[in-house]
Amino acid sequence: MSGFRRIEHRDNGVSVAYYPTAYQNGRFRVLRQLAGAGQGYTLLVRDTWSDCPAVLKGIWWTESELRDPNQTMAAKQKSESLLADGLAAVRRASQRSQQVPAIVHAFRERPSPSQAAVGSLTGDRTADEEMFVVQQFVGVDLDTTRSLQDDIEERSRQSRPYSEEELISLAEQVCRPLAALHARYRPTDDSPQTYWVHCDVKPENILVLGPPAQYLLIDYDGAAEAGQPLRAFTPPYAPPPATAGQRDLPETDTAHERFDVYGFAATLYHTAALRPATDDLRRILYYGSDDERKSAVAEVGQVGYGPIISRIITDSLSQPRFRLNSIAVIQTELARARHANALAAALELAD
Repeated sequence: MSGFRRIEHRDNGVSVAYYPTAYQNGRFRVLRQLAGAGQGYTLLVRDTWSDCPAVLKGIWWTESELRDPNQTMAAKQKSESLLADGLAAVRRASQRSQQVPAIVHAFRERPSPSQAAVGSLTGDRTADEEMFVVQQFVGVDLDTTRSLQDDIEERSRQSRPYSEEELISLAEQVCRPLAALHARYRPTDDSPQTYWVHCDVKPENILVLGPPAQYLLIDYDGAAEAGQPLRAFTPPYAPPPATAGQRDLPETDTAHERFDVYGFAATLYHTAALRPATDDLRRILYYGSDDERKSAVAEVGQVGYGPIISRIITDSLSQPRFRLNSIAVIQTELARARHANALAAALELAD
């Protein structure tokens, strides 16, 4: 295994990967591992063509997948599907929004670093290739930028909530890439319209740049086309499962834009309250009776923001039949909130 570094991720078992000192004939020189949670890992690399840092993404393996030829191709096809879907989603979003890290390069490395490291190469060109995606690095020098989760935790320690103007700005910026993902298109002339769903909107997947604050939605690796199975989501930012006596609404079965609306609203509440919504609050808003929902709506209102922001949150954390049905509708509501704030400020000055 000389020349390769082994990395591991433990989550319902051990996932592994091996990476070399450089990829693509030396173009991308590896500096260090950045992250390893979820379905894939990320490496900080230096692109020698531009002398700029970048982020290289790869997919985890199990030991058996690496060493058993019968499992290798199936694992490779699954991982390439994940990376290819994430790549397609980023490209769709970046066509209409600047709140998305740019794609630098997508390539297949031959031989596969992980297969080469364990000696499972077969001499079959297709079987011995491994796909990787390189994206723009968002940070200062070689230091990663903070996430919205980091910013929320810092403000919570300082008892320094976001102003309504800051909250509206955040919401508007996160909506832009989501609206771009949700824009309908036809893959071919004779195919039906479709769109992409991010599937994992949460504070950890929003980077904060500035000042002034700019927000970038990242981690499109779990993205799915509308109607396709969801492959990755984070429970506190997804509709709650049913308990005894409740009718389950299978929103986590297939991808739909309403799923991103829910994740956006859960993220907005977390930001506004400086804490995530409790399971009880989410369950009451989603499954509760009219009387139960009244108390939950009042709880959201007590966070201290205007009625439009509060209604965006409560309606978007509700069942599909009550939920604001698209990011475009939320953008309209945010514009109303901004206008109302501007009018209130003008009246205050007039007094």
